[in-house]
Amino acid sequence: MARGTPPGVIAVASASGAPPALAGSPVWDDVPGVRLYGGWRPDEVISVRQPSARLLVAGHHLADHHLADHHLADHRLAGAGTVAADFRAALESGDPDRLTGRFGACLILIVRLPRPGEPPYACEFQARTDLAGQFPLYSSGRAGETVVGTHPNLVAEAHGRGFDPLSFAGRIACPHVMPLWGDRSPYQDVTRLPSGTWLHITSSGRQATPGGSARELVSLDEGARELRAALDEAVRLRCAGATESEPVSADLSGGLDSTSVAFLAARHAAAPVEAVTYHHPAVPAADLAEASRSAALDSRLRPAVVHGTDDTLPYQALGEPAAFGEPAPGALAWRRSALRLQHAAAVRARLHLTGEGADALLGAAPSYLAELARPGSARRFAAHCARQARLRHTSAFGLAVRARRTAKCDPAEALSALAGTLARPPEPGAFGWPDGVAWWPVAPDALRWLTPRARADLADLAAGGSAVPGVRSAADMAARTELRHSADTQRHLRELGAGLGVAVHAPFLDDAVVAACLRVPASAKVAPDAFKPLLARAVHGLVPGEVLGRRTKGDYTGEDYRGARRAAAAIRGLLAGSRLADLGVVDPAAVGRTVDRLLAGVEVPLGSLNVLLATEAWLRSPAPPVPGLPAPAGPEPAARP
Repeated sequence: MARGTPPGVIAVASASGAPPALAGSPVWDDVPGVRLYGGWRPDEVISVRQPSARLLVAGHHLADHHLADHHLADHRLAGAGTVAADFRAALESGDPDRLTGRFGACLILIVRLPRPGEPPYACEFQARTDLAGQFPLYSSGRAGETVVGTHPNLVAEAHGRGFDPLSFAGRIACPHVMPLWGDRSPYQDVTRLPSGTWLHITSSGRQATPGGSARELVSLDEGARELRAALDEAVRLRCAGATESEPVSADLSGGLDSTSVAFLAARHAAAPVEAVTYHHPAVPAADLAEASRSAALDSRLRPAVVHGTDDTLPYQALGEPAAFGEPAPGALAWRRSALRLQHAAAVRARLHLTGEGADALLGAAPSYLAELARPGSARRFAAHCARQARLRHTSAFGLAVRARRTAKCDPAEALSALAGTLARPPEPGAFGWPDGVAWWPVAPDALRWLTPRARADLADLAAGGSAVPGVRSAADMAARTELRHSADTQRHLRELGAGLGVAVHAPFLDDAVVAACLRVPASAKVAPDAFKPLLARAVHGLVPGEVLGRRTKGDYTGEDYRGARRAAAAIRGLLAGSRLADLGVVDPAAVGRTVDRLLAGVEVPLGSLNVLLATEAWLRSPAPPVPGLPAPAGPEPAARP
């Protein structure tokens, strides 16, 4: 697949009159340092002018109506008021939160214009990304200049930044330890801005704007009411304008998440919803039968099945990566993902809906047991330990010990303890559900892929007390970490869709939906008699009861193993000339032993291995020309260093 440039934003605050060359074109003629690039759709961008400031909103802002012109003076959204009026109020009050809460999932950039006599690039910004991080911002600063942008590679290019081996090591070996990599990028000194937080950005750097206190926890019933309103509205607004000639399409896997979104879409769309199910005949995931039964329950769903082949299995296109700004594990299976989106494009769908984000928000990590290991919950704690032990074929006593240990430890202490594990990793062994009853679970196998130097550097980072976000429990931290992974997955899928001419939306990642789900304790999201009780209660009466009865999900790991065997030579080729080894991150021989086990059908830490392989493929991929700048000389694009 030819890789183009996905939509993005890049901006510079510079005290000099000669900032670096930037991608794209200016949003406003008189503000040359704020630019858009890639194929943004007209309904994905709002811009507003005020005498002393500008506003840019980019992403899924869920407008009921839109104008094609970027310069919107009075852009009305669902509900009362206008963006322009809210922007004026935010400027007058000094409270940028006047702008939050009305958008689905997007980044917001307030631009304070230079004072008279200052250079045209001497702007100041207030920036905020969506809660999940689907539309992130990265920043790089040097003397008298700060660059912020959607894609870290373009921010890095502006300031000549090199790769960050420690970021690669953390993402590969410690995917569940977000403090080690959450604010890092693949490039040194290019940091990712925290999600859902206002930041003040000037030519001299950035700082977080103090925000309000965390919202209080609510009961399962209250959370379900909030989720019902937020999710139904998120789907309704996306279905506005659907017609027979330009329908809405949606994933229909037969699982509770995507199926609920599809049925909500069918309620609101004025035309039948194209309900797309993926199926690989040679490696069935038990989704097709469930999806067919679900589709038969509503005539407003128009079922369609796309069939995978051996050529669409994971790892079959390692030389054709579909990731742009940074490595994306989903790029290893981009051909499979593209099948659904190509069908959406073929039926001229105005947008395609996914259930991405639901698992992170509606389920509970194993560490939810630690929330129950407190006074007053002894009976429930014992019952949950016993039930999980039966399901996992493990010891209830062992789970209880892990849960109590986790409950007594704060995240910073647990991170310091992790430093010892990183420095002296245990012998490789099974890594399963019980290991997740912890603050920072890590797979021993993945740790041993790292070089001693990389492990030592990660250990120093952990021992140094890396910033731990304000979280309520280990399970809350796990949910936020999985939410970050889901947002990154959706970002890759959205950018893949942009290349195919399809807008890909994930209603579960809207700010209002995320906020509603995170207010419910993880321990309340697990019930012995229901699967995902928060969602089941939220969509009761909106989605057929037969759909809510499914208690399983499709398992696609069989495709990974089949795809790996078919692409064994290509995978080994990546390791033979490992770029990560050149950077001092991994020992190819240690990784090779895990690959041998994968090819033999033995269970391996597949998530970490896919991050590693995606990173190797990304490091080898051609670097595309920066949009809006001259292409590098020569017949081929420049390779990544």
